[in-house]
Amino acid sequence: MILFQTRFLYPISAVRLQEEQGILPAEFLQTLHILRPFLEKEKAYGTVCSTSVESPRGRQLTVYYRKTYSTETGYVIEILEAEVARPQATTQAA
Repeated sequence: MILFQTRFLYPISAVRLQEEQGILPAEFLQTLHILRPFLEKEKAYGTVCSTSVESPRGRQLTVYYRKTYSTETGYVIEILEAEVARPQATTQAA
């Protein structure tokens, strides 16, 4: 039996993440490190999925990814997008 290590690809712009979402590269990479065990066990292949996770800075991030498998390359997880989750609006009765 041949075991392939999961490869992660990041086809997103670190500059854009920082400028548009305020996510610094270190925060992004630390957040993905937290998500790694979950993503490696994920069963959805080929479709774009998303999950939310709390970053080391305490912010809720939504990460969009796609997981694929081929006999030549093994498992590949592409991180397609990341964004700071917008807080839910709460209403209070007067």
